[in-house]
Amino acid sequence: MERLQKIIAQSGVTSRRKAEALITEGKVLVNGEKVTELGSKAKFSDEIIVNGVALNKEEPVTYLFYKPEGCVSTTSDDKERPTVLDFIRDKRRIYPIGRLDYDTSGLLLMTNEGDLANLLTQPNKDIEKIYEVSFTGVLRRKTSHIFEKGMILEKTKLKPVQVSNVKVNPTSEKTTCTLTLREGKNNQIKRMLAEFGHEVTRLKRIKLGPLTLDGLNKGQYRDLKPHERKILYQL
Repeated sequence: MERLQKIIAQSGVTSRRKAEALITEGKVLVNGEKVTELGSKAKFSDEIIVNGVALNKEEPVTYLFYKPEGCVSTTSDDKERPTVLDFIRDKRRIYPIGRLDYDTSGLLLMTNEGDLANLLTQPNKDIEKIYEVSFTGVLRRKTSHIFEKGMILEKTKLKPVQVSNVKVNPTSEKTTCTLTLREGKNNQIKRMLAEFGHEVTRLKRIKLGPLTLDGLNKGQYRDLKPHERKILYQL
């Protein structure tokens, strides 16, 4: 037995908070009976109707996926490019939490748990994301200080970005480093570096909260472990 709002959220119909509102508004039926009390429980085998539509319930699953370059972080693509779903052998309605660019590799969560997806994509969540990045030009110490202080990008103040493991090749004038972010604005790293004349040539997300790519090769995935799932919900 699970709380009704959790089952609704896990189905991907809406967030848990909105599911709670639907319950109190009398818009949820369980086995033909209207349920209005928060905290009510149900089984996955129960018939649950939300706003007149029967819930398509699936057993919840979340995968940790090592996304390769050359695929898009969507469930379909109008340009017929490979998508992250092409690598997941699961007939359930799986979709990515967040996104990585077509030419970016690394850690991406894939799920059918709407509750977890909504939780992790809320803008106020301060979840650490670590990237390995290579780019043209020499990273100046002044630029690193600006990143770490929290730069202003297109009139928006960014949260501080930690810069570490800086390696400069003076011959080719290229730099590699590790960047730690606590937010994920669209193309943030590429746009930040472009402000100082750098072009990203390789970008890889190596960590998300407590999760790493250990034991995985590109294109591989695994189930989240129970303690990893618990930590993500606590975050």
